[in-house]
Amino acid sequence: MPKIFEEKYRDILKVEFKDMLEKFLNDREIYHAYAIGRACTQGTLLGFDYHYYTVEGNPSVIGMYLDLEEYGELHFHIDTESNYGRIVTSNSDEIVLNFLENYATDSTIRLDIPS
Repeated sequence: MPKIFEEKYRDILKVEFKDMLEKFLNDREIYHAYAIGRACTQGTLLGFDYHYYTVEGNPSVIGMYLDLEEYGELHFHIDTESNYGRIVTSNSDEIVLNFLENYATDSTIRLDIPS
């Protein structure tokens, strides 16, 4: 019968992702498209998803949202001429704060070692 070991560790990907989201809590109104995109792609490494969409009536703006599942969605509008965007989710601070307070940064690795 194999021996099973489970080890908890501080998951640096989760720590970095939370750090990225925390930056959206400051008083800035705009963020470079790279910062928005980096947060979204970092989220995919943890199982979250993001999508692009068109913004009706505004062809020079791209919509993008990060789906944080039970925590909510963060929507961004990115101006394609300046490459800067803003958060358009009205309760974004609430979503981010809830995520920061409740999303664990620990992960578990399981090892099945044959006897």
